[in-house]
Amino acid sequence: TVQVAGYVDIGKTITRSGAKIGDLIYVTGTVGDASLGLRAFNEGSSKLSEYVKKFSRPKARIGVGEKLLKVASSSIDISDGLIQDLNQICLVNGVGANVFLKKIPSNVSNSELANLINSGDDYEICFTAQESFQDSIDLISRDLGVSIKCIGEIIEGKGVKVISESLNPIQVKSGYKHF
Repeated sequence: TVQVAGYVDIGKTITRSGAKIGDLIYVTGTVGDASLGLRAFNEGSSKLSEYVKKFSRPKARIGVGEKLLKVASSSIDISDGLIQDLNQICLVNGVGANVFLKKIPSNVSNSELANLINSGDDYEICFTAQESFQDSIDLISRDLGVSIKCIGEIIEGKGVKVISESLNPIQVKSGYKHF
């Protein structure tokens, strides 16, 4: 376990607060790769070695975070699971979220993704932004060579709903619980 503490200059960080109804929800990279890596590691499989690297040596998206300073309204890293971490943004801002399963970038099928979506340890960035920043987000993605995909929207209400391809809410496993 590693814990890092420090200071950040005012205006140089994106916090969990700031998400507003109508903001779009984005995610960098792919979701579920670390879980695939842990599975491959535990099974002693070299077949998924690229995923083992993503689990054992995740890359922090610091460059993306720096570029999002004037774009994102809120942000969180995906450490405990996409839905669980996004719910932290919702709780702080008193809003809800709709996330569309088919829009989540992943290397697995949607049926398997429903089981991996909250596995955690991906260390990608989940953030919210106004739709008017879409061109800026696309430019950041191209400039840094990091996939950034819109996966949903901030709505009135509470909690995060994961929506299937048939537009029905689906249940997902709980993410990592600290206590």
